[in-house]
Amino acid sequence: SHLSFPGGPCSIANERRQAYEAHIVARAVAREGRLLSLGESHLELIAGDFNSNSCALAAQSLEQRHGFVNCMSASALQALSASIGGRTELGVTHLNHLGQEVCVDHVMARFIHQDGVSKGCGEALQNMGYFDNGGTRVLNCRKRNISLDGDKILSDHRPVTAQFAWPARSSARRNGRTATIQYPPSLDTNATLHFLQSYWNT
Repeated sequence: SHLSFPGGPCSIANERRQAYEAHIVARAVAREGRLLSLGESHLELIAGDFNSNSCALAAQSLEQRHGFVNCMSASALQALSASIGGRTELGVTHLNHLGQEVCVDHVMARFIHQDGVSKGCGEALQNMGYFDNGGTRVLNCRKRNISLDGDKILSDHRPVTAQFAWPARSSARRNGRTATIQYPPSLDTNATLHFLQSYWNT
């Protein structure tokens, strides 16, 4: 996802616009999740350049209104609860066109159970990235270095990654119980899509 740049004169209006955009994306992700999961439990992710930090309205609305977890915050809370310290943010992930160093790249996740409910462990554990009693959880969230062949860097963002544990899914795969999902056509296709339309769509 790439939310709009807060370039308007009113900071409140900028944040509300970003929150509305995040709401639209969350609804689109939920719709696709229902279609593709075939009634199974599944993880839903929203990641990218929010053009705002984790304290802004867009990230907060995804957490409070839609039940997503900020993977970096969850990873830091896990570290802090183990009494080994931890970071509360990723630090600089982007140098914007105004030359400002900002932390605007996020990975947000939620786990949808078979009954369609996103919360299963209580709010405290959910905030720490624990999604169920079966060990589904955020393992870590990190800012990576860009490593590309050649002499050109294709992005002014640092890659942000999150790693998850999902024991039930791994077990189902080993036992051959996962559904086969038709993958989308090549991204090289000439099809013109609405900006929130999925490649599966229809």
